[in-house]
Amino acid sequence: MNSDQFHNVVERWRGPSNGAVVSTGDSAETLAEFFQVAQTSSGYVVSDQTAMSIATVYRCVGIIGGAISQLPLHHFRLEPDGTRKKQPKTPLWWLLNESPIDAWTAAAWKEFIVKSVLLRGDSFAELVRTGSVVTSIRPFHPTSVQVLRKTDGTLLYSVIDIDGERRTILPEDMLHFAGLGFDGVRSMSVIQWAARQAIGNALAAADYAGRSFADGTLPIDRVAMLDVWREILTALLQSVLHRHWFGLLELAFMVVTLFLSWGPRDLDSDLDAIAKAPDSEQRRAAAQALHDGISAQAVTFTAAGLVESSFAAALSRQFGVLFWFAVLGPVGAVGYRLVQLLARSGAFAECVGASQPRFERAALVLDWAPAHLLAFSVALVSDFDATLRAWRDYHANQGRGYFTLDLGFLAVIARAGVDADVIAEDGDDGRVGDPLAELADSRLLLRRVLFGWIALIAIVVLGGWVG
Repeated sequence: MNSDQFHNVVERWRGPSNGAVVSTGDSAETLAEFFQVAQTSSGYVVSDQTAMSIATVYRCVGIIGGAISQLPLHHFRLEPDGTRKKQPKTPLWWLLNESPIDAWTAAAWKEFIVKSVLLRGDSFAELVRTGSVVTSIRPFHPTSVQVLRKTDGTLLYSVIDIDGERRTILPEDMLHFAGLGFDGVRSMSVIQWAARQAIGNALAAADYAGRSFADGTLPIDRVAMLDVWREILTALLQSVLHRHWFGLLELAFMVVTLFLSWGPRDLDSDLDAIAKAPDSEQRRAAAQALHDGISAQAVTFTAAGLVESSFAAALSRQFGVLFWFAVLGPVGAVGYRLVQLLARSGAFAECVGASQPRFERAALVLDWAPAHLLAFSVALVSDFDATLRAWRDYHANQGRGYFTLDLGFLAVIARAGVDADVIAEDGDDGRVGDPLAELADSRLLLRRVLFGWIALIAIVVLGGWVG
């Protein structure tokens, strides 16, 4: 705040000296902002400027203001018989729909009205007259206006002009747009009542996160909070794009989100690297990439080890993302990927710390449904009887029941399905146990399942879009 603004604040606090009863609530609010007096439990002062630094507030105000600014304001004349007659494009129509005053378009003025009412509760604009004709409409920021109620109940408006001079405007020369909670003098400021704590907390979280990134430290509770904000942002972007351009923008956003949540490594590239490696040593080294972001254990270069690791990688990189995308949309895909990274990625190990078991359990919970659906899909595209028998035998041997977070059944079903496919292709079991043969069949089996999932989701999405 510069010296001129400080002078304005002091002048407003002193108020007029004409004996009117003054509403001073806004003056106290402005002084609190100037002296940085904590207005929220987080200690952050909430004003219209700081509130608009929150993306959600900015976008909501922008959407509402943009919609209102497009509405025309027509000029009507009241006829002697009580009917209204629409007037042609008069000078007043020009002020309301083209430019109320120099340097202001009508659209910008209407957006300013909406922003002021949404954040401050009221908006004000002076009708500047030449004689009895309105020649311009001058908007005022709500903090530059005090509403005065005289003893006879009439209102006056004490304003501070751009030059810092105070003057009084009569009610017939002032457009007063009141918001919720109007008490005859002023309306309730949303940022000082309903949204004050929420915006203050958002400011505190953003500031803390920024300082944490700058310092290179990121406690786990803040990591989780940032993940929540990413989820909120994803949902917000999808809601903003909803139904725009016949839903094409939303569809494009969903596809991009799914693509970015895929991975974090390309499974086909990792399988190619194993198959095309020139010798066994390089194949073993290439196979370790299958556990990247999934497990710290080494991949054993055996038929069973490669099959199990391929399906585990497919679940984490592809099928888990695709399942939660189908259930919850982009929010589900982003949320699944974030939990997987926090639970199993070495890049987050230091900041996750002792909370890693909690994230691992959350990852297992999110993997449970897609793992079962993947197992069922494998049964459908390979030998159903063999895979079903393997699933039953596994649970019988474990003795834990079917509804547990033990996902070891997927490895057993994968081996059973791949072995059955290899035998069906060759007519005998001569290649069963060959690491490269079973790796190649795992790739084909996973592709068949993936194409089936994508086809089913595409039909559902396109059906809903067309409908």
